[in-house]
Amino acid sequence: MRWLIPPRLLIGLGALMIAANWLFPIRHLIGPPWTLGGIALMALGFAMALAIARRFKRVDTEINTFKTP
Repeated sequence: MRWLIPPRLLIGLGALMIAANWLFPIRHLIGPPWTLGGIALMALGFAMALAIARRFKRVDTEINTFKTP
């Protein structure tokens, strides 16, 4: 489980969501206002993850939970 660190988890789950949407599209079940809201929330999540990673780097804290902080 040492390879399962937060940045890799974010990228992996994001790729899994994109693949699931490509393989099993459900666009016809969810209308355009809701899909735009979902895209906005996803963009907000990525922006928050990048901001947090930058802050960890600025204060010289290890983002990998299995290494010395």
